[in-house]
Amino acid sequence: MLDPVRGTRDLWLYEVAGDVRTRFTFDPANERYAIWSRDGSRIAFGSDRRGVLNVYQKPSSGAGGEELLVEADVSHNANTWSPDGRLLLHSSLGRPYIVWMLRLDEEPKPVPLLRKPFYVV
Repeated sequence: MLDPVRGTRDLWLYEVAGDVRTRFTFDPANERYAIWSRDGSRIAFGSDRRGVLNVYQKPSSGAGGEELLVEADVSHNANTWSPDGRLLLHSSLGRPYIVWMLRLDEEPKPVPLLRKPFYVV
């Protein structure tokens, strides 16, 4: 949702049953492309607070801080979580287009899975 004062985007949680919106991110940068973990406990998202979109995660409860998962020279987008929540697939948005796997149950180190000269859908 666009912050009219800053002109940047933040993430908001929307509770459909109660028609309640709760702000989820508060950084003055742009946050977007959020994906929920399969168990609903975490949300991964992109933020350009370091210049390009990097991938962060935060507990979906909103409690606690945000954790930087992927920092790169080109923008990255979180794509999907593994069913057990231990892996996060993300992709670089530049050329070449690379899909990466990030293990979250050990020291995070991205591993390239797919490399193409163009964007793959």
